[in-house]
Amino acid sequence: MKYVQICLACIALGALETRSALASAQEETPARGPEVVEITRPAAVQLVGTAYLGLIVSARRAPQLTSVEQQNSLEKLIGHLQIGELQDAQEAWVVCAANLPEASALPEVEHFVRYILNQSFLQPNPGLLVHAEKVRFFNEKKDVVEEYIRRLRQPPSVDIESEIADTTIENLVLAPYVPGGTVVRSREPELVLRKDLAQRIEEWERKLDTIREDADFADSELRAAMSKERPVVQAITASSKMLHEVSERIGQESLRGG
Repeated sequence: MKYVQICLACIALGALETRSALASAQEETPARGPEVVEITRPAAVQLVGTAYLGLIVSARRAPQLTSVEQQNSLEKLIGHLQIGELQDAQEAWVVCAANLPEASALPEVEHFVRYILNQSFLQPNPGLLVHAEKVRFFNEKKDVVEEYIRRLRQPPSVDIESEIADTTIENLVLAPYVPGGTVVRSREPELVLRKDLAQRIEEWERKLDTIREDADFADSELRAAMSKERPVVQAITASSKMLHEVSERIGQESLRGG
């Protein structure tokens, strides 16, 4: 039952980032057996977008594998995907997905999919990797600042009638862009006057506008790189679709099998 939950969670967690980017123009191919289904390429598929490549490149941590069989299957899976052998890759994925370590939390499954795609396609392609990394960084930075501004607008209440009352907020310090780097340099508590919060919010809103411009520029650069690497993007699209669909079908068959 635990395995069923893991497989189904892969689909639920990946739906927001992948389903809209991986909509197929054909119906799914019926399964030929209890585990392995035939993989066919749809006639028309909407390619993955820049945001999803940014998520893929963030999956750097290798999944926790507990057996030699898992490690061998993962290596085979990545190798098959790199040369476009989806049917063989599917069989290796069945082994990996069916033997996830007991300690894995449900979100680990979607991370596993992104890690596979990262290792199979982005790491071997610097032209895509460098721009996907920038998209990842500036999208994360934008999210952090948007959340920070939201919290500034709702500071802890000390004395709502007094503008000179101190209130504790988080002093957010952002890090400059470094490939593979983190967005936040530090977060330290800071006492400020309540009347100064409005000015602080205005300053961060101006910073957010600049960050959004940086994110848009990084996005346009990645789009240009994707147009030059269209075969790789098509392979990422087909592979991501296969990994999610096979996981879903395995989970459904396990539920039917009791």
